[in-house]
Amino acid sequence: MRRLFDSIVHLSILLVSIVQVSSEPCDTMIDDFPYPCRCKKMSESQLAMDCDNVAFPNGEYPTLPYGLNLVTFSQRWVGHQILPMQIFSSSDIPIRRLDFSGNALRRLSDKLFSPHRDTLQELRLADNLFGDSLNPIFSTSEFHGLVNLRILDLSDNQIKAIEEGILKGCDNLLELRMDHNRFTSIPSVSLNGPRALRILSMAYNRIGTLKADSFLSQRWLERIILRGNRLTTIEGGAFNGLAKIHILNLGYNRLNKLNSDTFQGGAFNGLAKIHILNLGYNRLNKLNSDTFQGCRSKVPMGGGFRNGMFLYYSGPKDPATRLTILGLAKNVIRELPADVFRDFQKLKSLDLNGNFLINLESTGLEDTLDNLNVRDNQITTLSSSALNYKLLTKLDLSHNNLKELEPTAFTNVPTLLHLNLSRNAHLSSLPVGGFDPLKKLEVLDLAATGLKSIPQYQFDELLNLKYLCLAHNHLTEIPEMMFKNLLNLTYLDLSNNNIVNLRVGSLYGLPSMKRLDLSFNKLTTFKGDYFNTKSKPNTSSLEELNLNNNELTYLFPSSFTIHSKLKTLKLAFNKFNYFPKELILGLSYLQEIDLSNNQLKTIDDYDYGYLPRLRKLNLNNNNIDAISETCFFNSSQLQIINLSFNRLEKLPERLFNTFLFLSEIRANIADTLNDLSKDQFGRSTWEPCSF
Repeated sequence: MRRLFDSIVHLSILLVSIVQVSSEPCDTMIDDFPYPCRCKKMSESQLAMDCDNVAFPNGEYPTLPYGLNLVTFSQRWVGHQILPMQIFSSSDIPIRRLDFSGNALRRLSDKLFSPHRDTLQELRLADNLFGDSLNPIFSTSEFHGLVNLRILDLSDNQIKAIEEGILKGCDNLLELRMDHNRFTSIPSVSLNGPRALRILSMAYNRIGTLKADSFLSQRWLERIILRGNRLTTIEGGAFNGLAKIHILNLGYNRLNKLNSDTFQGGAFNGLAKIHILNLGYNRLNKLNSDTFQGCRSKVPMGGGFRNGMFLYYSGPKDPATRLTILGLAKNVIRELPADVFRDFQKLKSLDLNGNFLINLESTGLEDTLDNLNVRDNQITTLSSSALNYKLLTKLDLSHNNLKELEPTAFTNVPTLLHLNLSRNAHLSSLPVGGFDPLKKLEVLDLAATGLKSIPQYQFDELLNLKYLCLAHNHLTEIPEMMFKNLLNLTYLDLSNNNIVNLRVGSLYGLPSMKRLDLSFNKLTTFKGDYFNTKSKPNTSSLEELNLNNNELTYLFPSSFTIHSKLKTLKLAFNKFNYFPKELILGLSYLQEIDLSNNQLKTIDDYDYGYLPRLRKLNLNNNNIDAISETCFFNSSQLQIINLSFNRLEKLPERLFNTFLFLSEIRANIADTLNDLSKDQFGRSTWEPCSF
């Protein structure tokens, strides 16, 4: 039986491959084919035909070569009200997949699928009108005996009910989709028959109550999707018999109570193998300890609960002892009682994002928790007793009201890899040595924490740190050698501070750094000596340097020499009136330069020449009134040049002659550029931009 279920995966892979293979007009593959359909070769012998939006005269299907190995056929959105009898019946076509979604079908012709009884595996009939008839019950015998059918889609058909035995003979049906219809209850008896059924999706119907034994005839189901219905009540025993259910989605309903008063014997009693339970976006305000009684496996509850939930523990009974993921985000939880997670012995991830917690207390999860998210609460203090998790690797405390960190706050979480303290605007200072226990830490986010200064040795023990964000603070300087031990750091963000000057050696000891962001500061100059006191070439891994929105007027000739691997250089919104070519000469990996919104006046010989990988150059919003004919010499890969909003009246005749492929040039043609001919672009493939 497991092999039958696995076949749905194989069929899905086939369908993905159908999408990925490029299609061609069918008349290139089928002689004398008269219609503008698209065909794809799935293999040397298999063919897929797409006739979506292609109507056949008089509804008659074309005659195809006998034995053509056509495995999938789609004809959506052509207004079919009825399909011709026995499609492709005279051609011995081994159809596996048929899709007639998006038409106006109200009934199915007699013996419509009988020629494909032994081959048809997937049938898509969504978005039709099968429920729009005088008979409130959808009935047909056309599905009978489709022994190899795996997937049947009847979604969006206005169906209110279906006749009993409609799936008679569909012994291998694995997935049934009836989303976006008008069912008010689960048609369990009507669906009696296919014991292979594993997936039942009835999302966005009008089901208000799950009665006892709702799925008794579908006891082999592994996935039930009831998202977006009108559920207010789940009777005790609603899920009786579902011993194999893995996934249950009840999100976006109207449930307001899940406790023993409402559900006799436990709401989910009997779901022994459940591992995903989604109750998100309901109206729940409390959970009793016995709500999950009977769930003996790991139950990740759907994240993003907007339920208005107060969490409390009402008894010693065993609630979901194998729960591994619990999401309680976006509720109104104000406190965590000491025993609330006492019996959650295998819980690894707890999401309390967006609640009203003031204090972070011990949760009883000290031996198991790996991921704790308390982002966007009202936590004011943090102590080592509250953070006592032996296995914790990810902690998100961002968007709280932390005012201070105890020096020993992280002593008991030495396994942390990710720590987010950003958006605690009143933190203002860090305890000396506060991060020393976090020797495995890889990501540290201290953005927007109100920091005015950082102790010189604050990060000395973070030998494995790869990402450090200090953006949106009030830093005015960076102590010398502060990052000297961060040998694995690849990204340093110091943007949006008040840094006026960097000292020699301020950025020393960062051999792995690839990205440095110093934008939105008050720097007036920039030196290579900030990185290495000896300024040795080829010792830097830096690939992207962002110095936008500073007050730079001058750069030392050796400013970028050490950064021989630099690919992106951003210097926009500064005060340069001159940018000598020596600054970037020899940076053979440079691909992008942004000098927009400065005060540059001219572009001289070879200023942006001899840069073999340069592809994008932005010089807009300067005062440029003259350009040398050789300014881009031997930078043949330039593809995008922005010269708009300058003072140019003409361009040199041979300015662009050496470009192999100039895809975009922006210049103030409409205002001041009076003399421009397409001949000026030489070999370049160019089309003017719209303005």
